[in-house]
Amino acid sequence: MNKMIERLGTSPKSFQHAIEQALGHLASTGQNVIDLKILEQRASVKNGTITDYHVKIRAAIQSSPAQTEQASGHFCPTCQQPAAQNGHLCFPADTRDKKCDWCGALIVNERHMCNEKSKKLTYICNSCGRLAISAEHLCHPEKIK
Repeated sequence: MNKMIERLGTSPKSFQHAIEQALGHLASTGQNVIDLKILEQRASVKNGTITDYHVKIRAAIQSSPAQTEQASGHFCPTCQQPAAQNGHLCFPADTRDKKCDWCGALIVNERHMCNEKSKKLTYICNSCGRLAISAEHLCHPEKIK
């Protein structure tokens, strides 16, 4: 699971050095930064000369996979990484979720519809408009012509 942290960095040398200062602080605390976004750049000016460079970054911090797997039995079907039920950047899925008989993809909700299955749909419900492969799954089925 990743979490986002905002940090400030300051340097008298350059914006690049200010970014490195902010990253260095995160690294010194044992944080594993996997991505960052520069949110803001400013400079302090005195007598027409830049005296300090300031940056604000948002960093994605990765926790260890062992910690994440112990926290929950979820994983992300998009990135295949262990994920907590909430807070993951991708869509979390439970390890108990089933795979589609038609396409083999993970079924994370009951409304899963894949291309292979959609080709086999032959019935429509006259009450609610749901589609199905067989009539027994609908309350008022009618064969699609």
